[in-house]
Amino acid sequence: MYLFYTMANFQGTVLMITGILLVVCIILIIVFLYNSKTELEWPPLVGDCPDYWIDLSGNGARCVNVHDLGTCTNSDPKYEHLNMNFTTYDDCAKFNWAQGCGVSWDGITYGYGMTSPCEPTTTETTTT
Repeated sequence: MYLFYTMANFQGTVLMITGILLVVCIILIIVFLYNSKTELEWPPLVGDCPDYWIDLSGNGARCVNVHDLGTCTNSDPKYEHLNMNFTTYDDCAKFNWAQGCGVSWDGITYGYGMTSPCEPTTTETTTT
């Protein structure tokens, strides 16, 4: 009988310690996730070319629409794909072009939350 009581007491202690450790771990995970969420800028990386386009130059100077996506087409002969140079475009111009052509662009057409890159950033000012 004593052995059973000792074993039950041991199991209860182990279960209680395990429960406390689980709660502490969950709290730490929540704190770490909250802190990492508040320190990140979005989008972390914006591509030089629209989604599914090929960047032949490596810097956005020659983006080729090899899948002929979107509504903007090239007037060149058949099998000629649309080539664009986006190095001189700012984010707002890229956004307007992509929206007009029906092309998705990670970090440009989505990734800004509820605002577009053309909307001015709001800063609080106090007037006296």
